[in-house]
Amino acid sequence: MYIRILFLLITISTIVNAGINECFVDVYYANGIKTEKHAAEDSLNLIIKGTLSSQFNNDVELMEKYLSFDTSYNQTKGFIFDMLESARQK
Repeated sequence: MYIRILFLLITISTIVNAGINECFVDVYYANGIKTEKHAAEDSLNLIIKGTLSSQFNNDVELMEKYLSFDTSYNQTKGFIFDMLESARQK
């Protein structure tokens, strides 16, 4: 599932300013329901490790030339409130 999210984020990334390096992509991981911050960061690290090994042959410097990773953390308020927020957003 994380690979799908990563693929989607990379695919829909757009260039909004001519001064931006067109070969560089910012990837933001958006956490799911009832996810604590440390768990979101752990999931992001799994995505980074998977991308590093599968796409960049474990070459960190090469990956950092093209990709930047960060979380877009949505704080949890408990299962019920997270579900209500998710339903409202759809």
